[in-house]
Amino acid sequence: MPAKGSMGTFAAELDAANVSGQYTFHPWRHTFCTRLNAASVSDEIAKGWGGWTRDVTAMRYDHDGRAADLRDAVEWAAGR
Repeated sequence: MPAKGSMGTFAAELDAANVSGQYTFHPWRHTFCTRLNAASVSDEIAKGWGGWTRDVTAMRYDHDGRAADLRDAVEWAAGR
């Protein structure tokens, strides 16, 4: 059995959720932080849950303020 937090465990969780494709854990950390921010979870709690010790590091993972801009850019590139 893989160690807790290893890629083997992450892959098993993706399989259980019927998520297919080539995924690594790292991008999900960005999603996690962004969704915590969108849910108005305090910065201190988000840092603790995400394992970040510095504000500047946690801020790098939070894309909540850019989500609409990124979505618009993707839709424009797709010709929508």
